[in-house]
Amino acid sequence: MSEEEELPEQVEEVHTPEFFEQFISYQLQQQEVEKEKLRISEKEIDTSHEFALESLKAQSENQRQLWQHVSRDRNRNQWFIFILILLLIVILGVALFLDHKDVVFEILKMVALIGGGFGGGYAYAINRRKNSDNDENA
Repeated sequence: MSEEEELPEQVEEVHTPEFFEQFISYQLQQQEVEKEKLRISEKEIDTSHEFALESLKAQSENQRQLWQHVSRDRNRNQWFIFILILLLIVILGVALFLDHKDVVFEILKMVALIGGGFGGGYAYAINRRKNSDNDENA
């Protein structure tokens, strides 16, 4: 029974006004800490959002510059091929005009062989790329 008698005294000691003041003070401090955590979290979210927007702008600009570069290179390559074909046609025309049919035949034979080599190499590279992609996916 002595233990039970001591228990109410301990309970009375715990519920003193100082205890409640400390408890309320502690709760207020906890609320302030939670508010600060929330403020920091909101600031992190805002910063992350701004960083993401800037990153998207940079990626967009980079992609635009890349497409300009690719377009410029394609345009140059097309002009180069056009000039080569035009030059070949002029040479063939002059050879035909000067009645050098054997030269025309040899030039056409070279063009066919070179074109076939390019075409075969291109097809080989495409098939090799497809096979390597399939191997990586498997």
